[in-house]
Amino acid sequence: MKKRSIFGGLIIALFGIFVMPIVASADEYYKLSEFKGDGNILSSKIQGSEQLYYPTIGVETNWNSDTQTATETGRGILYLSNWFDRYDGVENYTSFSAKIKSTGLDESKKYNVIYKSKYEETNKTYTGKELNTGVVLEVKLPYKEAALSIIEDGTTNKVLYKYSSCDGAVDECNEEFATVKTFDEIGITFGNRAYFDSTELDAIFEEIAPDGKMLVNCVEPDSVEAAESMITASLPIYDDYELYGYMYEGQGYLYIQSVENYEVNKTYEVEYSFLEADENVIAILTELIGDKLSFSWEELEEDYDKIFVVEDLDSINYLYNVQSTINPVAAVNSIANYSSRLHNLTGNANVDFLFDVRAGGSMSMFTEPFIGPMNVVYDGVIYGNINPVGYRLNKIIYVPNDTAKTRDALIAAAKKRISEYLKGIDVDITYGGTIDELGEYEYSREVYIDDNVELVPLFDLEQTNGEWFIVTIGEEEYPYFIVIDSDKMSEPYLKTKDINTNIYVMTDSFDTPLDSRLSAIKLDPDSDEYKEIANKVKVIEGLAFDLNLYSTSLNMYIIKIAGGNFKVYIPIDEKLANKNLVATYVKADGNVENHPITVSKIDDVYYAVFETNHFSTYAITELTNPKTGDNYTSLIIMLIVGALGFVSARLLLKKRNN
Repeated sequence: MKKRSIFGGLIIALFGIFVMPIVASADEYYKLSEFKGDGNILSSKIQGSEQLYYPTIGVETNWNSDTQTATETGRGILYLSNWFDRYDGVENYTSFSAKIKSTGLDESKKYNVIYKSKYEETNKTYTGKELNTGVVLEVKLPYKEAALSIIEDGTTNKVLYKYSSCDGAVDECNEEFATVKTFDEIGITFGNRAYFDSTELDAIFEEIAPDGKMLVNCVEPDSVEAAESMITASLPIYDDYELYGYMYEGQGYLYIQSVENYEVNKTYEVEYSFLEADENVIAILTELIGDKLSFSWEELEEDYDKIFVVEDLDSINYLYNVQSTINPVAAVNSIANYSSRLHNLTGNANVDFLFDVRAGGSMSMFTEPFIGPMNVVYDGVIYGNINPVGYRLNKIIYVPNDTAKTRDALIAAAKKRISEYLKGIDVDITYGGTIDELGEYEYSREVYIDDNVELVPLFDLEQTNGEWFIVTIGEEEYPYFIVIDSDKMSEPYLKTKDINTNIYVMTDSFDTPLDSRLSAIKLDPDSDEYKEIANKVKVIEGLAFDLNLYSTSLNMYIIKIAGGNFKVYIPIDEKLANKNLVATYVKADGNVENHPITVSKIDDVYYAVFETNHFSTYAITELTNPKTGDNYTSLIIMLIVGALGFVSARLLLKKRNN
């Protein structure tokens, strides 16, 4: 199911879809979470969300547009889908019956009811009288393509035609619709409905949405699709349950599903409220991001440069640091934040990009591609949603061009690079096997060209010795390719800039996750924390900041590092450039720790620069020289002490001589 494994396994969020129109009485509607076939719940995931649709008929819509609002009657369209290939014996999970009832058909004529899907093809003939009374058609829920048509016998006159073709990936479904005017009812019924105890689900709902109300940690979404991703990302994470939130026609819903048993799920109506957007933050984010991350599905499928790739030592940073994570979902959703390209595109701002994996994953040990919407997060608040975006984790380490194509030479070169970067962490590299024994998908990516899927190698196979390797970091083993290519060798470093204060931090430390984001808060002079510092030292121009570094993949603050130092850049006024400044940290025991400051001018901005290996509250203070009078007094005291010392020494020497 969604985002449960960090590596391996095929992740698919959209499934085979067959559309059937329904007209129900005014007081009747269906919730998709209630639809079951053979006693098993049929998935109701459409564009990643379980929706509530009021059944209707004769509605035309375009799959690639806003399907949720493409209605004529305001009641919506009913979509059905299932987990198909996730279960053995798919037939056990997909059978259902369609009830077809018409009005006004010629009772003396015959009509052919034809249903075609991946699993079956049926063709039954009914009289108009039978159809006016209502007939039941047993069918299988399809994957890839299906069609339901009703044709007047002996003619080509279609009184109903519905067609769906899907390949299981987002927005890759095509439908054709024929408006039906003679049928007033196509109903769906299920047998062997299994009921379950929802006590635990009810308890979770009551916990997070008391009285059916819930404040979510995001601004108000601007579309149904964005709401599903933004609200879901704001929900708490449970080990045993998956939670999805969404909006439809102004009503909020919360869908809770058991991880152990997907048949145990329930949808609740909930009243969502949202945080008020900070207009200043929105303006900054718009300027920073704009359309830089706006891609189409076609671009992601065909243009590899649109994918955010994490490989070489960047991948080592990721794999090393997430060994300690307790949240594999957050780790997967943060992979792209380890991409230097993503940092550069967004000005290294302290904006977090939280992905919502919808498609991708791989059976390959060496490469993990993901595609889906991406939430834009600042200071813990979700400000927007970009859809779609793609990223990929490649387990490839590059070595210099002058490396010989031998096993020993490649291992030595790769081990040297990784060991030097990890600074003392145990690293071992051993032979894994030959590349030609692997399937082509293990070292390739899929490219869609003219509706055809082609496999393109991720690297030049001629720049290897034809083998793959096992890299052991600590107690964890990872399969890796070693490829000769100096141009792709990376030197990971973190640069993160707070968009409110323009303070930024840099480090090349291996134990700082590359998805870490700086938060710099200027202290209020009236606050107790500021006053406590001011009692110890003189703060220059109120320059006291609480500095924090947070990693989403680890779900923790980075307080201290062992692999090096952080270099902190604090903007200052030009008049302070020639002063003797220090960055002061007041310890918990009251002692003062000073860090020397150098002043650098970068792009016409003056920065106070200092180094530290831990984050806390720092104040900019000045080391002042003693006054002239104090200098004179000190000199007199030193001369007197010196003279007394000289006299005492002479007397002591004379005494010894006597």
